[in-house]
Amino acid sequence: MDRRDFMKLTASAAAVTAAHRA
Repeated sequence: MDRRDFMKLTASAAAVTAAHRA
């Protein structure tokens, strides 16, 4: 797995979590 892909997944998960919390 590429580090860039990992960063993308992390950012996506963070966005989903933030949207779910809001």
